[in-house]
Amino acid sequence: MSHTGYEAITFRGKPIIGLTSFHHQMHHKFYNCNYDNPLVPVDKWFNTNHDGTPEAMQELLDHQRAKYATAKNNA
Repeated sequence: MSHTGYEAITFRGKPIIGLTSFHHQMHHKFYNCNYDNPLVPVDKWFNTNHDGTPEAMQELLDHQRAKYATAKNNA
């Protein structure tokens, strides 16, 4: 569903099923976020959710820096 290019299936002009195209496009743009879809909050659990805001971008960068620093210290 997330590769359709559509944000939702609509009925009479109202969204009835979210397809989360924008959410998944962020995954293709930044590769290290939005692995799931918003219906299953895996990204929120693992702090890899990106909603397109500058704050989300900064949070994602901070999370990645901490992850790589931990890996480097454990090597």
